[in-house]
Amino acid sequence: MNRRFLLGIILLIPTLLMLFSQIPLSLAQTTSNYSTAGIYILPGPQVNPLGMSPPQIVLPTSTGSATYSLIIINSRDTLAQVPVYLDSSLYTTVTLQPYSYKVLNLNLNTGLHEIQTNGETFYVNVTKVNNATNGEMTLNGSVNVYVFKAQPGHIYKVYYNMTSSLSSLSQEYGYFVTNLANNGYGDVVCQASPSGTSGSIIFAVPQDIAQGLYYIYLYRGYEGFSNNVSYPAAYVYGLIIVNVSYGIPTTLSTPSVFSENGVTFEVQNVSGYTYLQINYPFSEENMYTITVYTTSGTQTYTITNTSGGSYSLPGAPFGSYNAEVYGVNVPWAFSNGSTTLKLPQFYKAVIQIKSPLGTVTLTYPSTPISTVTVNLEILSTSGVPIPNAKVTLYNISNKQPITTYTTNPQGLVPITLPQGTKINATVSASGYISNSTVIVFSQNETVKIYLTPIYLNFSITQISEKLNNGTTVTVTPSSILSIYEGATLNLSFKIMTNSPYNVSVNATLNNVEIPVVMKNGLYTITYTFANVNTYTLKLEASSNGASNTAEIEIKVIPISTSLTTTTTTTTTSQSTTTTTQSTTTTTSTTSSTTQSTTTTSTTTTVSSSVIVPPTSTTSTSPSFVPILIIVAIIVIAAVIAIVILRK
Repeated sequence: MNRRFLLGIILLIPTLLMLFSQIPLSLAQTTSNYSTAGIYILPGPQVNPLGMSPPQIVLPTSTGSATYSLIIINSRDTLAQVPVYLDSSLYTTVTLQPYSYKVLNLNLNTGLHEIQTNGETFYVNVTKVNNATNGEMTLNGSVNVYVFKAQPGHIYKVYYNMTSSLSSLSQEYGYFVTNLANNGYGDVVCQASPSGTSGSIIFAVPQDIAQGLYYIYLYRGYEGFSNNVSYPAAYVYGLIIVNVSYGIPTTLSTPSVFSENGVTFEVQNVSGYTYLQINYPFSEENMYTITVYTTSGTQTYTITNTSGGSYSLPGAPFGSYNAEVYGVNVPWAFSNGSTTLKLPQFYKAVIQIKSPLGTVTLTYPSTPISTVTVNLEILSTSGVPIPNAKVTLYNISNKQPITTYTTNPQGLVPITLPQGTKINATVSASGYISNSTVIVFSQNETVKIYLTPIYLNFSITQISEKLNNGTTVTVTPSSILSIYEGATLNLSFKIMTNSPYNVSVNATLNNVEIPVVMKNGLYTITYTFANVNTYTLKLEASSNGASNTAEIEIKVIPISTSLTTTTTTTTTSQSTTTTTQSTTTTTSTTSSTTQSTTTTSTTTTVSSSVIVPPTSTTSTSPSFVPILIIVAIIVIAAVIAIVILRK
């Protein structure tokens, strides 16, 4: 029994080895969630100015803590998420867009701290001293960090200055590191003034390097003296970001997709060039050899360690400098999972990749992957096509944008992708609420996506008039208002909308903007009308391209003028930039009844400071004085008549 078990184990081991020996080719297109390719950390373990073990920098502080600036650079054409560990615990995960950088400021207490990120481990020693000095380096007028666009094959000069607080200290060390070339730091020359607080940096940007971000990191340490004993007083850095761009897109918009030997590659012709994207895990240990066949002949391009040109830097002690780089003499870019080249337009190509995983050979043209075309039809909920709508495709797994399309005048956009592709399509348009849907490219078909129009309606909640004697009177909402000269109008309204976006509201009076105050969803306009005139109050609300307006005519009349108020329902319209919509509300007019009462031998005096407010209806209280007078006259007449009759 034991012999059979042992024999089975012996036979199983070579079988497993045979199986796992096939893994490299089958995993050629599989990348981990995090890759160090194209990610640079500063200052890393290469910054060890005092030659200490373990490698570390010293940050002096006069308190109990110091700020350490950790710089992370993403020099590739894909998004990067970089975890940062502080003292063996996850501190944060930094998200970097393609071709971007971030300065992460860590507040560290005194003591030795271990930092791990991007597969590197280095240390920061926060040391407490009596007189630590804060200082900065300015590069071409930018504090600490200077970013500029550069062309390969050119020489550049950047000026630096130190803050005056450092002039009283002694420089303990001054170095720099760079990734512009692989063969040492000879491609940078620093020329400092005699005082050491200012100077310039001269450097060459080699040819053949990839599209991306490159760095020159300068760092200096300063020391002070107390009782003839030196102590660390300041650590200062300056970072030059060199941005090299060939205009290579991060993704190809409409490529032809091919697959061979477990590797997918994409080809797209643009303006006399052919973009070739090879979807294979990138490493500088790889060597890519691409032979292309064009109408003018055959050309071969190799991405490997090569010469980036010879340069003579002013002030360099060694004359000319030969830059060694990893690259190729055509525009190219890379990510952790692909390499893209801009080549002369070709009709045939042979691609060979040599890597630690093995050797892979690809040919173009080869058998294309089956593709499916889906026609997206973007419509409003009423069925009207929406032109110029923005359609963005997102990767289902990592939720990153792939590409963006715009619908034609018929609201259509055709999208062709490999069969079986699953994407998320998000559609947005001015004047509409965006909508998203998941699309599986299984067959040629038309997919309709509907967008809901945004509506914005005004709802007047209250109108009041404050008279110049301090009395406040409620006014019936109307499209035509009459108020007295010198009165203050207070108008409150709400915006009834379905918009999930921000709503902007403004108001004008005779085309002059006046303030609108918003609190708890209620908008208020307060305005004092000092002069007799006719005004047009225009209210406008807008949101994501949709807008609506309402107008109120305001007649300001003198105090002596009596008022007849007309109530009219306002007609509003709603429109968007993409579709024409109108809503008409039936207008109804109600005439107010005017009542008048004539009094005899009684006069009512109204003070000039008291104004009778305008109202939609008028009620008059009955006066009993005339009736009493008539009754008195009748009684007197009756008495006289009785006296006469008795006589």
